[in-house]
Amino acid sequence: MSDSEDSKSNYRVVKLKGSDNYAEWELSIGSTLLGKDLLDIINEDPPAITVSLTTNQKHNIRNHGKAWSIIIQSLSTVVQASLSSAARSITSPNAKLLWEELKLTYSASVGSRQAALLHDMWTTPINEAEDPTPHMARIRSAHAQINGGGENLSDKMLAFAMTMALPESFATLKQTMWLREPITSAAVAGAVQAEWSRRQTDSGMALLAKFNSKTWNYNSGNNNHFNSNKPRQLGPDPDAYCNNHKCSGHSTINCKGVRKFTPVNSNSTSANLANALGQVSIDPNNSDGSAFIVNTQLSPKDCFIIDSGASHHMVNNPCLLHNVSNTVNRFITVGNGQKLNCNQVGTLKLGSVNFEGVLVVKGLEKNLISVVKTICGQWEFSNKSATLYNAKDALLTAQLVNGLYTIKASDLQAIAMLANADNKALDLLQDWHLRLGHLNVRSVMDLARDGRIDGLSQVTAKDVNEFRCEACIMGKGKRLPAPPTEIRQSQPLATVHIDIWGPATVKSIGGARYFLTCYDDFTRKVCLTFLKQKSEALTSIQHYIATVERQTGCKVKIIRSDNGGEFTSNNWSNYMKNHGIEQHFTPPDSHAQNGRVMRVAESLPTSAILD
Repeated sequence: MSDSEDSKSNYRVVKLKGSDNYAEWELSIGSTLLGKDLLDIINEDPPAITVSLTTNQKHNIRNHGKAWSIIIQSLSTVVQASLSSAARSITSPNAKLLWEELKLTYSASVGSRQAALLHDMWTTPINEAEDPTPHMARIRSAHAQINGGGENLSDKMLAFAMTMALPESFATLKQTMWLREPITSAAVAGAVQAEWSRRQTDSGMALLAKFNSKTWNYNSGNNNHFNSNKPRQLGPDPDAYCNNHKCSGHSTINCKGVRKFTPVNSNSTSANLANALGQVSIDPNNSDGSAFIVNTQLSPKDCFIIDSGASHHMVNNPCLLHNVSNTVNRFITVGNGQKLNCNQVGTLKLGSVNFEGVLVVKGLEKNLISVVKTICGQWEFSNKSATLYNAKDALLTAQLVNGLYTIKASDLQAIAMLANADNKALDLLQDWHLRLGHLNVRSVMDLARDGRIDGLSQVTAKDVNEFRCEACIMGKGKRLPAPPTEIRQSQPLATVHIDIWGPATVKSIGGARYFLTCYDDFTRKVCLTFLKQKSEALTSIQHYIATVERQTGCKVKIIRSDNGGEFTSNNWSNYMKNHGIEQHFTPPDSHAQNGRVMRVAESLPTSAILD
């Protein structure tokens, strides 16, 4: 490209507005200079202008002018106005001087900018029911900018910062990641994304699978049970057959008993409130959610509408919620195309059901309960009502009113008051249990029979047996659960899990009473060695390491085991140190953290007996 053509090129780069977008601007302008072969110019001073200049010196001066011009055009007017006279000189453009001044002023090496980035890394919590992916990206971006400013924060610190930002519902995942060695930011980001995708899938597709597998029996107005396999007829036409009810009497096309629920595509979330409106097309671009606005005779303060297509639970008044907190600004697109602002989230309590992650949308005409976001149970619809079920009980029932499945909060409050009146004795038992320092309820009843406390005469033996106190149950817990994880090493022999089984009650033909199990975390290959004594474990592991390293060409890097004496002896430790192998021990009395090899070791004797 000639100089004249190059000077007419349009450089479309990010405009530098200040410290907040310096990292994006640096990457954008750097790629532009690299494409023009001018990136090296910002690292060298221009030659002094004299009477006699060589061809290379003249070429260098022209390149400095080009690089300086590209950088100047990428600055906002505010940044340009703050430049020094030397950096903004047109007569003697110095690209290196300009670049260094911008870096010194706006990059992450500045103390105030570093403090802001560290704040983003460590004090940016993620709210419940929010997609954690953008927050993870922001934390990783802050880490990259800090290291780009000359600091050296390890990837392990970044991984811990990412896990600390996760909400309480990710507690199990956080514990799992903290137990992993080494913990990396890429592993955390992948695990969080997988968990979030699983939750989104479970809340929608599991509901669809169950709903399509069940049908309702509307015979004689009874819709409380599913139909049985007994042949029956629903309708006047014995020759017609319905695939929904699995019986004759009417056809599938004419069936009015089942309303099928179709989940909404997550990329185009537009609600259809029980077909109250006709076909309406909504452009979901630049929208964080959507809902239709319908005109009914229902009071928005008292009623909640079950919406099979709303992207979130939504209310129009924060007073309806508990634990209301601020969240990032988002916009909800409604049926008329209007975008409503939302910046608060909380918990909605209807009867005994808590709906988490409910958005407060100012200007929304109706309160909406999203079918897709309901994770405490599954909605099942009929031609008269919609019922929310958990494993076996009905939690909520919405009646079909004016074509919409509607719940009245006032009715739920009246039912709750009646239930409280019926359970007054149980509440009194709960009160005495708490007053007496969580005393065993049977001891509380002994005190009542002795006449030391009053009001428990209506409590039955069944009530005592079914009494549950969550605080007592949690207080007696010994440790957090250690669920299995799908995170594995990326190459053979990176981690080898080992464990010794025995002693057996009967010796083998060769006189062995133990066996050593070696389990490769990547290939899942299991190797067994029979031992007469536990002291033979060192010789056995030496033979194992020599064999697998020769056969695979890989080196054993980490050996994970419990704290057995055979794995903590001086000879064992010296051998591991001499061969550069790390030893990872599980904490005392926590065999589940070495569960992969433990499961293998426990299943092998059973398999041998069955064989």
